[in-house]
Amino acid sequence: MKISELKIYQKVNRPSSDELGNRIYEEIEFEKPYDPTDKSLNRRFFSKIIGLSFAIIIKVSLSNFGFVITENLLFDLLIVIVLMILTSSIMESLIGSTLGKLIFNLEVINDECEHLTFKKSIYKNTLSFGIIFSFFFSQIVVEFADFYTEWLKKGSIYVIRRTEKNVIVKMMKLKAEPNTV
Repeated sequence: MKISELKIYQKVNRPSSDELGNRIYEEIEFEKPYDPTDKSLNRRFFSKIIGLSFAIIIKVSLSNFGFVITENLLFDLLIVIVLMILTSSIMESLIGSTLGKLIFNLEVINDECEHLTFKKSIYKNTLSFGIIFSFFFSQIVVEFADFYTEWLKKGSIYVIRRTEKNVIVKMMKLKAEPNTV
């Protein structure tokens, strides 16, 4: 069973009229795909900022110990970006979260409710880094965020609240069990 195969049922009350013209409400239940993704872009953005800060601290520490000393600001920025992508990918593939995601109680999982592979995490973090830069260009922010969210869905990658993981596992177990009716 995969997360992308899970469905939820939602009830809505649709207003209509009876034969006498009185307003009544019809209860309609419909099935829709389950989407556990955390919808808050703010939490995800600030977790990236924390990850960027962590990478800057690593870069400064390396420079203080005599490693990676440069005089070029652009090259320093590139080193920080690479460090951020690497540290984020290592943490996501090992524990499912980066430092920022741990603070905001978020976790990154795949369609089987497992941590991402290192390769998939590298690709995800490289793309997600564009979100930080897109905030400097207000026109691009929404478009890039929508593209990134769609890419995550197509790649069956979910950024969820840690508390949601238990719900997902229970739903997957219930769906996997055969009906005994």
